[in-house]
This record gives sequence, structure tokens and C-alpha cells, in this order.
Amino acid sequence: MKRILIFAGTTEGRKLAQELSDYDFDITVCVATAYGEEQIIGRATNIMVHTGRMDSEQIAEFIINGKFACVADATHPYAAEATKNIYAAAKAASVKYIRLLREKSDIKGCDYFSSIEQAVERLNESDGNIFAATGSKELEKYKAVYGFEKRLYVRILPSCEAIKKCEMIGLPHKNIIAMQGPFSYELNKALFNELNINVLVTKDGGIAGGFKEKLMAADSLGIKTIVIGRPNEQGGLSYRQALQYVLNLREEH
Repeated sequence: MKRILIFAGTTEGRKLAQELSDYDFDITVCVATAYGEEQIIGRATNIMVHTGRMDSEQIAEFIINGKFACVADATHPYAAEATKNIYAAAKAASVKYIRLLREKSDIKGCDYFSSIEQAVERLNESDGNIFAATGSKELEKYKAVYGFEKRLYVRILPSCEAIKKCEMIGLPHKNIIAMQGPFSYELNKALFNELNINVLVTKDGGIAGGFKEKLMAADSLGIKTIVIGRPNEQGGLSYRQALQYVLNLREEH
């Protein structure tokens, strides 16, 4: 039985693990946090889960010791450092590597920036409340927004780690929305309306991440949207292509 290692930081990664578990594979899924582990546990009985962040050397050692036939990188489109480490580790271990990519959205009418730092400069040119749906990893960068303690509302995953990051930058608890997405158009609109949001800051999470619903809700209320662009990637596979690639490994000896 071939062993497959999946780095699952996305809905697609979890789905890939679950679907492959129906075939003759030994599946191990790597997640960074206990919250990520919760999303995997219970979905299939024959999936092993490894929790905790690893650098490229640790990943390479994990791959070699596990004798995996293939590494599938299904981390988030914005997790550039993780992808770099996973690719380097797979190459060092001489193991097949595939990158599962979300399709980029083709939506106009937004201001695009390559970093949160650039977005903050634009935010400081505007007034009113801000809704940041860019995750918790770079929250501290929003401290450069004038009056952020009053203006900034953040939507993050409902994990202790994410909430602690909000507390560390001095964000009031009333400004923290800790919820598991993706979110519907109706829920986004209700939140934006209730919080009197003037500017939305988001990442292009694609269809699976509810990106379209966020933009539609903002547009319906006349809210300006700022999008943090994705890091450049050389290439990858769609979900169906990645699934078929792994399934084809059954024919190799």
C-alpha cells in the first residue's frame, strides 16, 4: 500500500485526504495547529494526522522516515513559506511532489496590493470602520492604521492562538469575530451592515474560500474593497488533476 503525505491547510486538502482514503492508500495529513487537526479528525478512520509546524529539514526527515511515495502540498495560497519548505524537503528526500492550487478569482472593481503594509497606507487615507478578513498571521501590521483600536474589526478562525494574537496587539474583544468559514453573502452583508464597515480588506481565497460572497456583500453596501494579492507561484494542479495524479500512482511498482 502506497503512503501519501498531504499538507492540508485548505478545504481542498481535507477533501483530498478524505477522498483518497476510500482507495488503497495509507494517508497521513500534516496540519500546523490543533484547530487544523479538529477539521481532519472524524472525517475518515484511516487517516493519520501529524500536528505541528516543521521547517524544511524536519519535513524531509518526516518524509524519509515515513517512506512516502508522494507529497501533496495543499496549503493555503498565501502560505508561501510553507510551500517553499515542503517543496525543498520533498526534493531533498527525492519524493514526488505536487502543488494543489486554487483558481484565482477574476473580479474587477477592487484595489489590489501586494502586501498588508501597502494596504495600510491606503487605509490611512480613509475614514470609517475596517473589516479585515486576512487571517491572524500578520495582524500586528494593522497597528500602523490610525485609531485601529476603534476602527478595526477582524474575522479570524475560532482558535486560542488566533484570539491571543488579537489580544497581543491590543484589539478589544468586541472587535474580534472568531468564526469558521466560508461565509454566505447574507452573513457577510449582515456583519458589514451591523458593524458599519467602510472598507473591507481581504485575500483572494477563491471560490472555496468564499471570496466572491465577500465581494458581493461589500458591493451591495457600497463598501470599498482592498485585496491582498497572492504570492507568485510557478504552477500547480487543480483539485481534480491532483486527485488523478495520486490515483495513477497505484499503477506504479
